[in-house]
Amino acid sequence: MLHDVHSLAPLAPLMLGQIPAVSAGEVGQWLFCGACVVVIVNYAFQLFKNLTGGFQRKPSAPTDGSPSTSECTARHAAIEAKFSAMQNEWKKDRQDLHTRINTIAEGVAFIRGKFEDKRKP
Repeated sequence: MLHDVHSLAPLAPLMLGQIPAVSAGEVGQWLFCGACVVVIVNYAFQLFKNLTGGFQRKPSAPTDGSPSTSECTARHAAIEAKFSAMQNEWKKDRQDLHTRINTIAEGVAFIRGKFEDKRKP
């Protein structure tokens, strides 16, 4: 049996050569059909999402360890306050940094001016 398989292997290119060539029109038709199938499937999924509310899981009932809505709101408010405080601190630090940089830049310009005055004859 193994001998029969090896004797068919050299015939594979000859068998593949018997397949008729595919024209450009046929390839275009197959691509168009594939695109149509994709569009139809996309519309079917959109219809399903619109009718059923999507692929969302239904919210489960809260357990004993779950925080209440008021606790969640309080936590979000605390995080918001911390975030705004950090933003204000960052703005203040940035303004302080700019004033220090401006002072250094003025000193460099003053020194550069003194050196340039000495170079001029």
